[in-house]
Amino acid sequence: MNSTLAMVLRVLLIVTSFIIVPLSLWFATGFIGEYGDDAPMFIAPGYLIPVVLWAVGFIIHFFKKYFHVGLLMMGGPLLFYIVFFTMAAFY
Repeated sequence: MNSTLAMVLRVLLIVTSFIIVPLSLWFATGFIGEYGDDAPMFIAPGYLIPVVLWAVGFIIHFFKKYFHVGLLMMGGPLLFYIVFFTMAAFY
């Protein structure tokens, strides 16, 4: 792998982490003032699954044999949020 491709992949890793983690935490904890003070920390913990999937893909992509699988696993949550917001915009 040449150095340009490696740099692009590292930038992709950073960008996806800055998108996936905050959005997942925001969705999992509920929106602003949605449930009050007596609500649990994570209202919808299912939205933390993209963070777990991204983290597993991050670890897997360091193994040369499973490099492409790791990249697909890191891109999956990003695709989920792109589709999610696109569907929300057109409804």
